[in-house]
Formats: sequence, C-alpha cells, structure tokens
Amino acid sequence: MTSILPTIEANTEIPPAHRADMELAAKYACEGPRYTSYPTAPQFREDFPVDQYLAWQRRDGDHKRAPLSLYLHLPFCRDICYYCGCNKIVTRKNGVARQYLDRLQREIQQQSQLVGTQRPVTQLHWGGGTPTYLDNAEITELMHMLASHFRLLEGLP
Repeated sequence: MTSILPTIEANTEIPPAHRADMELAAKYACEGPRYTSYPTAPQFREDFPVDQYLAWQRRDGDHKRAPLSLYLHLPFCRDICYYCGCNKIVTRKNGVARQYLDRLQREIQQQSQLVGTQRPVTQLHWGGGTPTYLDNAEITELMHMLASHFRLLEGLP
C-alpha cells in the first residue's frame, strides 16, 4: 500500500506547529475497517442462534445495565453516489419512507422490550442511505419513537 502522505525530504524541517498533525496522519495512514451495516455482513448467517440470543437477553447480568449504541439503517437515497457501498434503495417514489417507518416502529418496540428501556443510549448512528431522505416531520417522528422506547441522553456525557 502506498502512503497517503506526501513524500517529505529527509532534510526538510517540519514546522513544530505541524509536526503533531503529520505524526497523527502517519499513524492512521493505513487501511482500516469500513462498515456499511451493523452488524457487518459477515455476521449475518442463516443459522443465527436466535434462541440462545433470547435466553442471554433474559438473564440478569452486566449486559442488562450497560449503555446502548443504536444504529438506524435508513436505506433511501434520491440519487446514487457511485462510491457508496451501503445497502440502499435509490428512489424518488413517495411513500416508501412511510412504509419503512411503520416497520421500523415495530422493530424499535420489539428491541426495547428485549434490551430494556432504562439503559442510557450513549451513541445514536443513522446510516445506510441518506437520512435526510426523510422529511422534517418524519425525522421528528422517528426521534419521538426512539425517545418513547429508549433512554436518550440530553447531551454528550
């Protein structure tokens, strides 16, 4: 792999103000994981042990009190981005977001019953397509769904 950093002559003096930036860039100048779904595609499988998972969720333990991270996959885009590897639906058809929100509401209800409603949500990620495919009313509705079923924090901890 070639470096994304410009080649710097060995005798070139890097100004002190930029040295830390260059060191940080050099540290992360490598390939890293990229996610386009959560869980990632290799974790999906036909033989997923649903019964074991549900039994684990029913047991008491630290997992019942740990903070939550929520990922909402909103798969709609009006136009295609040719660099995008996300699972998405490119459409300008009205009403598809409505149908999706109705199904997402059922999933939110089911998951909140499974993981509990009092665990603090410390991370909330929207991804997949373009979350702004939803209009302002739909975004408000979705946030209300989440706040009604999970303990969203008022601000950053």
